[in-house]
Amino acid sequence: MSKLHESIKVSAVEFWEFIFAMGFALLSFNTIAWGINKGVNEALFSGGKVMEYFIILTGVYLVATYEKLKNKKTKKISTWKYVKENLVNYYPAILSGVLIVFIVRNVINATSIIRIPRLLVGSLLELFGLSQTGILTYGLFPGNQALADAIANGGINILWNEPLTYLSAMIIAGAFLFYALSHNEELYKNIICPLAVIFGYGTLSIMGEYSSINFTSFGISAILIRSLAGLALGSLIYYFASHLKEKHYPLFSKSFLTIINLLFIIYFIWSFIFGIEWGDAVNMIFIVPFIVINLLGEDYISENLDNHFSIYLGQIALYIFSSHIAFVYLIPHLLPTLSFANSTVIYMLVCFVWANFMYLFDSFVVSPLFRRK
Repeated sequence: MSKLHESIKVSAVEFWEFIFAMGFALLSFNTIAWGINKGVNEALFSGGKVMEYFIILTGVYLVATYEKLKNKKTKKISTWKYVKENLVNYYPAILSGVLIVFIVRNVINATSIIRIPRLLVGSLLELFGLSQTGILTYGLFPGNQALADAIANGGINILWNEPLTYLSAMIIAGAFLFYALSHNEELYKNIICPLAVIFGYGTLSIMGEYSSINFTSFGISAILIRSLAGLALGSLIYYFASHLKEKHYPLFSKSFLTIINLLFIIYFIWSFIFGIEWGDAVNMIFIVPFIVINLLGEDYISENLDNHFSIYLGQIALYIFSSHIAFVYLIPHLLPTLSFANSTVIYMLVCFVWANFMYLFDSFVVSPLFRRK
């Protein structure tokens, strides 16, 4: 979900990043717009617990970025440069994502204008993509009435855009992992990554705080631990896929991979619509091999997804992910009498149009001004 990795992107995984982002957006619309604020439980669009896909893929691209710099014989591979480029590439999505939710929710709740400056000050770290640093703790209020009550009672540290906490955590965790990778690659892939995966996911499983925005008893947010473990897992997948790519697959293996990939696709589509019984951790059993197959690109489905359109969809996935929460609240507010099916269609179209607008703004305004060619 970042322009930082344009030259190392894999078309198939970018295509599915877009599909997963839309699935995640539909989950938010169902659970928040209809479940929490309307009290209506719909059977469709239950997501599929796919956040790990985005985190793991970022770990894959982390190592790919390092390998690209290493192959170019870059004299000094700077961690600060990597972090800075991540911030520059993600920041338009972060800033616009937080601001649009901030505006939409305060307009809907008719927040007093005199409270706006205080709320903005309380949101500074979130606006800068640093909500997961641990400096502040936040309150999460997906219900409109709960938000209004929190503001009326003097609450100012309100988390406006929950999905962006993962982006913040991935930037922070990525800085530590890239530093370790750039200083000792063998130690990184043989010791640090396996330990991060084992202790990271193990800690979250034991504490039952897999997706909580709250801080664990270690003083570190559960989302930051999850991101660290996921990025490390993605790094290991990169090395594993690179090893497999060195082998040549005969035709029957290509057909076999196509069938397996198709079964995974059917599973994920089913889970997006109807949901699944198990949690995010168990769902990685399906996500990890799915990513590996698409990274290999040796099946017929991945081959057909190998095009610029797939890369484009992966680019706008970032803006769908970062801004969809605003439309979760806006669409039901503007069209309160619309049915679930019709409002869902409009919601998806609005998310897609907004993502394209932000993509064009990023490409033709932000990039020329702030990104090096």
